[in-house]
Amino acid sequence: MSVKKSDLLIGGQMCPPTSGRYYPLYSPADGTLVAEVADASRADVDRAAAAAREAFYAEWKFCGIGRRYGEMGLEPFFEYKTVWVS
Repeated sequence: MSVKKSDLLIGGQMCPPTSGRYYPLYSPADGTLVAEVADASRADVDRAAAAAREAFYAEWKFCGIGRRYGEMGLEPFFEYKTVWVS
């Protein structure tokens, strides 16, 4: 079985950690190595926060809840209703 290397998702793009380091992820059932997970550094977290802030103010803030859930793949898990307040 090949081991999957998991990079960071920053600004809609998969990118390796700036440190180049990965942590092993083991299965709790049998202890086998399942994946290698990116070790995010402070620089990676800063880049992710800046990308999230930019996305929020560019578009995300203005789209409706249905689109948000749909784009995150969460729509099947939530029921939402429009409530009009006058």
